Amino acid sequence: QGEPEHSAKPQVHEIAMSTQQPKLAAIEDPANADLVTYVMEDEDHTLGNALRYTLMRSKDTAFCGYSVPHPTESRINIRLQTTGRPAHEVMQEGISNLKAASDAMASAFDAALADFDASKQQ
Repeated sequence: QGEPEHSAKPQVHEIAMSTQQPKLAAIEDPANADLVTYVMEDEDHTLGNALRYTLMRSKDTAFCGYSVPHPTESRINIRLQTTGRPAHEVMQEGISNLKAASDAMASAFDAALADFDASKQQ
């Protein structure tokens, strides 16, 4: 009997968000572009749950979940499986959508705070 068949090893791609150490790494299966695990350093449940929620709202997402490997680690793993569209495109769109929602919420908060401050001065 020959050696057992193994699938290709996952490839890891680090994505630098700035000049610092890469904050995001993608662990992908070379045979399946629609299934990727993203590892985000220096993040926790706050971003993990918000990004998971945003990604699950996409029609291109088949599954998305996240985990914190250990409570002492400031890292999250986000597993994304799409319905056929490349996972990197869906992740980029999800991050953009989450940023837009965060910006809209910050603008609404700032406007409400300004209205409140103005009403106190009258």
